[in-house]
Amino acid sequence: MSLEVIISVTSSLIALCALCFTVWQGLLTRKHNRISYKPHLTVWSHNELQEGVFALDVINNGLGPAVIKKFDISVDGEVIEDKGPALVESTVNKIFLGKRFTANYQFMGSSYVMGAKECCRVLDIKFEGTEIPAPKEFEQAIKRTRLEIHYQSFYGDSFYFDSGVEQ
Repeated sequence: MSLEVIISVTSSLIALCALCFTVWQGLLTRKHNRISYKPHLTVWSHNELQEGVFALDVINNGLGPAVIKKFDISVDGEVIEDKGPALVESTVNKIFLGKRFTANYQFMGSSYVMGAKECCRVLDIKFEGTEIPAPKEFEQAIKRTRLEIHYQSFYGDSFYFDSGVEQ
């Protein structure tokens, strides 16, 4: 074998190794990004029941944005059929039937993109006068309610949040 053939074969092997290493590094980077930029939705509730105030936030604690695909609320196992903010309003009216309150509602529609560390206050309610529910009554009303959110990462990975699991 001549020296030229040995040099050519060696150069080709080095180039092939470099190509394999580059492809492997690209796959590792993609896997890392998929894990690193994963969204994670959770809820956070605030209540000052002595003053009749309650708030419910949905928070994206993950490092990547969450693309909301479906946002459902059910009471006693029955899915509320309204759409938009009326969905939250109907739920509150159903679980606090007969109570006087003022409330603000927000809704995350299909294809809404919730950024990393973003917080959406779904419900902010203030009971009026003597209509403030007792802590046990309030807790029972909240336990009757279930929030389900189907969402995806920008990589297309699907996730599911269920408030019934977190309770």
